[in-house]
Parts: sequence; structure tokens; C-alpha cells
Amino acid sequence: MLGFGVFLALAVGVQPTASARLEGADGFERAMQQHERTGKPLLLFVYTDWCPYCRVFMKETLKTQIVRRYMREILEVWLNPEDGIREEALAAKYGVRGYPTLFMFPWDSEEPRQINRSADPSTFVEICQAAAGLPPGGATSKSARGHRSSPRDTGVRAGNAPPVGPTVTVYLKNGEVVKGQLAGETTEMVLIETGNGQISYFRDMIDRVVTHSPSATQLGNR
Repeated sequence: MLGFGVFLALAVGVQPTASARLEGADGFERAMQQHERTGKPLLLFVYTDWCPYCRVFMKETLKTQIVRRYMREILEVWLNPEDGIREEALAAKYGVRGYPTLFMFPWDSEEPRQINRSADPSTFVEICQAAAGLPPGGATSKSARGHRSSPRDTGVRAGNAPPVGPTVTVYLKNGEVVKGQLAGETTEMVLIETGNGQISYFRDMIDRVVTHSPSATQLGNR
């Protein structure tokens, strides 16, 4: 009966729920329609079948219980650019240059924020929550479209233009260097506006942050 129920739901065109993972360009289009209609955050995971980092991230992070529980609160799309022309075009549209790449479309916003992957499932959920922002009005109860409160507030609200701060250079402990504008920060996280969208970094990932201004300062870890 379960198989028949699934077939019947598809046949009558039932819209996807937040717990259903969608795939490909068709799935992304359906998810975006629901995102625009409900405002729910949307996670876009861009991967390839041959990418070893993608396989590890799927197994050790995306498929864990804590992450799956969070994904039931939002919309989720997996996109493989090698599956077709439309998928390839979507990856190009969002400036994908490596795999895996992840984007969060926040509450009531069509502008994606690129987010870091984390091998630790709990940390990854926190990164997603920070990038997704809070529901309109800052509501944190289930009455706000079933969204639970986000434990980390970066000061950026979905649906509004984020505050753009000074130009900064972020030196990560893994040797990576990121340049952009400071879009928000807390004692635990720094949010950077780059040419590919917003990227959030936990301070324990950062060696130092240099602010380029007349009174240049180093933020560092707090």
C-alpha cells in the first residue's frame, strides 16, 4: 500500500513537503516554487558522483540523524551538474567551481548564501541555521511555519539587505584566505559577503580577520 500511496501522490501532483529531498533541475524548480510560496529556507547541495569529498560528506554528515532531523524543517535539493544541461546551467548560474558546494536560500529571500561544509553534523546544522536566519518578524515558535528557533543569531535578517561592513581578509587555520565585506559577526561566528554570496565561519576555524579601513584592526578569535 505504501508504494501505491507514493504513486498516487505523484499522480495527483502533491507538492513536496519540507522533509522530502528533491533532486536535479526539476527538483530545484519545485523547491524554489515552495520556497517562494512559504518562505521556508532551501538548502542546495551541489555534488558529483566521482567526488570523494562529496561521498564522505554525504555519509558522515548529510545522512546522519541530527542533520536529517533538521532537514525536515526546511527544503533540500541535491544537484549533480553532470546529470544534464539544465543542471549544469544552474551550477554555472551560482558560480560553482568545486565540489561539494552548498547554498542556503534564507527565509523569504531568493539570494543564496554559500555555506561551509563541516564534518561534524551538529556544527553543520548550526551553520545552516545561521545562514537560514530567523522567520519574518524574528518569530521562533512552531507557529512561525514550524521553524524552531535558531541558536545562533548573526544579526542578518532574511528578506532584508544585510548590513555591509568594512572590507576584510579572513585567514583560516587551514591556510585558506577569503576576502570580502563583513556582513555580520557574533562572539562565535563571522559572516562574510563575497562575490559568490555570503559565507559563515565559526571563529574556531579562523586564525585572524584583518579589517581594511583607516583604523585597521584585527578582530581575531573572541
